[in-house]
Amino acid sequence: MNLNYRMQNIFSTQENRTFQQAHQLQANSTAEVIDQSVYLQTRATAGQTLVNPRGRQTADNLSNTGNRANFYTVSVSPYWLPHLGGYADGAVRLRYDYTTTSSGQASDTQNHTESVFFRSGRRFSLLNWQIGAQNRESIRTSSSGQNVQFRNAFGQVSYRWHRKFSTFVQGGWQDNSFRSRTNTNNNGLFYTVGATWTPSRMLMLQAGGGNNSFATIRIQPSRRTLFQGTYRHNNVGTNTGDVFFGLLQHRTRHTVWQGQYFEDTTTTQTVLTEQQIFLVTDQFGTPVLDPVTNQPALVAIDLPQLVDEVFVRKRGQLSFTGFTAKHTFNARVFVEKRTFQVQENDSDILGFSGGWNWRWGTRTNASIFFNWQQSDFTQGQQNQGDLTNTFWTTSFRISRRLTPDVNAYLQYSHAEQTSDDTSDLDFQENRALAAIAMTF
Repeated sequence: MNLNYRMQNIFSTQENRTFQQAHQLQANSTAEVIDQSVYLQTRATAGQTLVNPRGRQTADNLSNTGNRANFYTVSVSPYWLPHLGGYADGAVRLRYDYTTTSSGQASDTQNHTESVFFRSGRRFSLLNWQIGAQNRESIRTSSSGQNVQFRNAFGQVSYRWHRKFSTFVQGGWQDNSFRSRTNTNNNGLFYTVGATWTPSRMLMLQAGGGNNSFATIRIQPSRRTLFQGTYRHNNVGTNTGDVFFGLLQHRTRHTVWQGQYFEDTTTTQTVLTEQQIFLVTDQFGTPVLDPVTNQPALVAIDLPQLVDEVFVRKRGQLSFTGFTAKHTFNARVFVEKRTFQVQENDSDILGFSGGWNWRWGTRTNASIFFNWQQSDFTQGQQNQGDLTNTFWTTSFRISRRLTPDVNAYLQYSHAEQTSDDTSDLDFQENRALAAIAMTF
């Protein structure tokens, strides 16, 4: 079991005296109910998110812009991992998720998920198979929020003719239910017939044709380098038409490169359920970039709007980390396009973040962080009109370890937003901060 909780009490003397209390929670546990068979997983989070990305941005809870909401999630998932005498191995899982926010723009949501998956066991060598099915239903508590359901079943049989060559036949069924204005969802049966060729350890090619077709290439010249790309043309499923996926990983002695591109169909509540709440810090208290947002922030500024609808997201990102004995560098660039399936709240997000940490003493660190994001919004609901917002922030910090259990730091930061709607959304903020932290 892991549990991390923080309570922030923020007093403001600007205009009227105000008091704000914010809770952040990240907890998860795994229990083995029956030895090597039945398990129970739980997860709970609490945090803050932007209500409307078209409004004033903020990267933490100190700036009270009036454009944030609290969210809470809880998840319970029992699952069974059967092993049937070497003939089949499987996973049977039930999952319940509940998500609620303090904003009336998004309904409280219950997610019910049932999934079953089995594949051939060790007794199969040349002939292999796998089957699976999943049903996921999102139930809105608000009368105005329509329920969402994703259902699918699939099966595959493959035969290995040679250690480098095999053929396969796969098929399945999709039945998804949600409101849509883009017609990218198409229910029905799908099938694919294809082959896999692995001429060497470094290369794998796979392709299949049918009403759902695809081609995949995997290149791995060494254990430190991997590239994989997939092109799909789907006639059935939530993402029909041309769909792309990509993965890049490269590691050297002093650098790590990672790239990814994906397209999926999801909801705001699902994105909130998957959020990483707490940041990781080093022994000097310097933030290590969040692996999800890659920025030292409590409120991720690239989250979708709080709405009760499904949206299609297409996201590409590339990150770099380099280090020497005394220096650590990191940078990330990403681009994301969101197409909402009911209201015309589509958006294009472009962002860049980076940091430099310099350990210039045995007990002293200096670091610089920078984050920039541009958001382009279409007309949106209530005919709000097209809008472009640009938000950026930078900070400089000096950290000092006073004793093995006490750290202190001084920080200066600047944040600024510019917008087409200059009458309300433009602002600048300068902040000086002094802090001390003790562990015991």
